[in-house]
Amino acid sequence: AASVGCEVDGAILPGCDAFLNLDPGAAVVGFNFAHQPRLVLIVAGSTFVFQHPPGVYFTANLTTFDNETVPGGLGGSVMVEAFLGRVNFTDLSMLVSGHGFRIRFDSPGFPTSFSPPFRAVPGTPVWVDILQDVDHPEAGASFVQQPVLAVTDVGGNLVAVPVLISVVSWRDGARVELQGTNVPTMGGLANFTDLTINRVGNDFLLVFSVSDACCGATLGANGSLFNVSLGGSAQIVELQTPENARGGFAFGVQPAVQIVDAGGNDVSDDNASTITASIEKDPSVRMEVLGSLLSPNTHVRDLEAFEVNGTTYVLAALNYDGVTYNVQSVLYRWDLTTRSIVEVQTVASNGAADWDHVQVGGEHYLFLANGFRQVSSVDDELLGAYVTASKVFHFTGGRLVEIDSFLTSGAASIETFAIGTTTFVVVANNFDGLRTDIDSDLYEFHPASLVGSTYLTKIQEIPTKAAKAWHHFVHLFVHYVFVAQAFDPDANSYITPSVLYRYSGGSLVQSQTVMTSSVTSISSFHVGTRTFLVLSNAGGDSGSASSG
Repeated sequence: AASVGCEVDGAILPGCDAFLNLDPGAAVVGFNFAHQPRLVLIVAGSTFVFQHPPGVYFTANLTTFDNETVPGGLGGSVMVEAFLGRVNFTDLSMLVSGHGFRIRFDSPGFPTSFSPPFRAVPGTPVWVDILQDVDHPEAGASFVQQPVLAVTDVGGNLVAVPVLISVVSWRDGARVELQGTNVPTMGGLANFTDLTINRVGNDFLLVFSVSDACCGATLGANGSLFNVSLGGSAQIVELQTPENARGGFAFGVQPAVQIVDAGGNDVSDDNASTITASIEKDPSVRMEVLGSLLSPNTHVRDLEAFEVNGTTYVLAALNYDGVTYNVQSVLYRWDLTTRSIVEVQTVASNGAADWDHVQVGGEHYLFLANGFRQVSSVDDELLGAYVTASKVFHFTGGRLVEIDSFLTSGAASIETFAIGTTTFVVVANNFDGLRTDIDSDLYEFHPASLVGSTYLTKIQEIPTKAAKAWHHFVHLFVHYVFVAQAFDPDANSYITPSVLYRYSGGSLVQSQTVMTSSVTSISSFHVGTRTFLVLSNAGGDSGSASSG
């Protein structure tokens, strides 16, 4: 007669019920057991290896603690032939998760043996299934039936570790703006809550993707095609602003409005609504101090506000904190609910002077002009370099990601503008540590460049004198750029000509000069077909206060 024992550290032990020599907590679905079962056939009542003929096979089955078989619970080679009295399993793995499992070993003519009880935890993501798809959405409104997805391991068990599921929308082979929030799984399930499409049309498609940071798996699932229908009347949009108002007379230009749904689509079948007009004073137009954000010693040179997907962000260019110019500039988000500014991110900067935002191809980019990189301080004298790197950032996922940098000389401002399909960037180089009569630079910005190549191409070097600011504007369909100059080193005077340039033939061509006095900023506005520029003069011949 023969029985089944086990071998532990080279010693044959009878009656050990096929001891597995594995940590019960180490069983992970989809992965081979860290320690595979090894059985020994012995002569009953002894420790002698049983001599058997060929063709003796042992089968491994997963069971509950009460010996109920779990069909399909084990992966790998579950039937192994005995060789010289030993049965060595090599690739058994779990396909189900849970606790209170045992492995039963069977072979005709031998007593049944069991492993000790153990548990198995879910494995890494392998499958993504859509449990609930979008159904009959209306434009501009959150889908009434939001998607629900399940992420499972190789055995079909819901994964235990949260993974983020992102979603994009497509139609006719092109991406369509989708509003809403990507969600992480909880217990293997992802429940979307606020997905919205503003456009009306047929055959939209949601594409879901999972990126598993643990093991590098990239998975995805496509929803079913669906149509987005026109919503009900939701808001009134002004198409034409009234103009030329005079007391007692009809407006020279009458207002025109349009009724649209929540997505901004024309509700053309609305023949029942009545629109009334009244002339009132807007009570909401007022200024209110909501609190301060920075310490009193912090020098802020610029604030840049921009909007992404309905959320307003504000960037503060922090120039100096009372101790050093190497300070963290700050990205804030405006919280509409609490009517407050919330800090989102800090960005390393060196004497930050200016931020500028530009949108290219639907993506948002931010340019930071750095003016001074402090190296040390000796006897309260700050030492450093005015020639330093200004930065280019891509705004993605609610944060700024640096994608490029370029050398500037005491950069005082940066201006971006588009002409046709080309985006230009011009930097006001103010001082290189020795001189103020240095070149400022005009670049073309190519955000679609391959990763690893520069996104900026310098196309023109423009002689400037202590350049303080650039300002772009359009007059009668012609593009102009004005540079404010703060100091003339040749005349040793703050009274110096600032210059108006016209864009022509791929470069900036000087059009006119205007005498200014240490200009600090420029703005423009239009009245009818006329364009006006406003310059702020900071000082007279000696740099002291002037008439402005």
